[in-house]
Amino acid sequence: VPEIEEAPTQMANLEEQDLARRVGEAMAALPERQRRALTLFHHEGLSQAEVGEVLGVSDEAVESLLARARRALRVSLEKDWKGLLQRDA
Repeated sequence: VPEIEEAPTQMANLEEQDLARRVGEAMAALPERQRRALTLFHHEGLSQAEVGEVLGVSDEAVESLLARARRALRVSLEKDWKGLLQRDA
């Protein structure tokens, strides 16, 4: 089998692992209800109404929990996102 030259991917893999770790830490730092709402909505694919049923809160409360969680993650991960944007540019 002839060898095919491939670009090294070790550094990119390490950076992805590091980013995943930091996202996990930022998620863990969220208040429990915000973390649960975000996880149920984005990772489990539940609708906002379904998240409200699981958490026992109104649709408006879910909307507020999601907004606060996203805002907190944006602040926590701001440097990471800026670094990714600069790397991709």
